[in-house]
Amino acid sequence: MSREENVAVVESFLNCLASKELDRLPIDPELTVESPLIPKVSGQAAMEYVKAVAAGVKSIQVAGRENGTRQGIQGGEGSSLRAS
Repeated sequence: MSREENVAVVESFLNCLASKELDRLPIDPELTVESPLIPKVSGQAAMEYVKAVAAGVKSIQVAGRENGTRQGIQGGEGSSLRAS
């Protein structure tokens, strides 16, 4: 995949997460999640974890590496998540 295609996939994922439109997430149904907070889980258990994370996301801001800009993605109520 090109850089632009990779960026488009990540933007789509973050937009779906912030807007709580989880049925539109561009992920494989057999998603595997690994986190310091939970053991490695796959499939439905992984999706439940993603839903729990999404419930707490209010907005996402990603700092651009190339020009230092920030792009905000607004979502529902909860805490802010910042990725850089």
